[in-house]
Amino acid sequence: MIRTFERYQPVPGGDRAAEARVWWLDGVPVLAGPHPDTPDVTPAPDLDDIAPLVAALGCRLVATDISRRVDGAWRVVEVGDGQVSDRPSTVPPSRLVMPLLHAPSRSGPATAR
Repeated sequence: MIRTFERYQPVPGGDRAAEARVWWLDGVPVLAGPHPDTPDVTPAPDLDDIAPLVAALGCRLVATDISRRVDGAWRVVEVGDGQVSDRPSTVPPSRLVMPLLHAPSRSGPATAR
């Protein structure tokens, strides 16, 4: 196995990588905000390259943690189904809940992917 290590931009005044958490519904970002571990650091991620990849997953709800490398490229560092994706304390719950409540429902029986 070959490993590649990448360098990420750190949070201001720290050595931890600055991350953003993005929640997606049907392949569309509904909220992009700070990571809960660094709620006062608010990166502004470029999601253009990531969006088609998330949409290709075919999942209704997806949460991604993304970080910016030192060369400026955004990378997905974690992806999940939103069950353990805590919301940072600096983001009001309504910013995530309202888009989910107003999303059109899918018709027909649920299918396994």
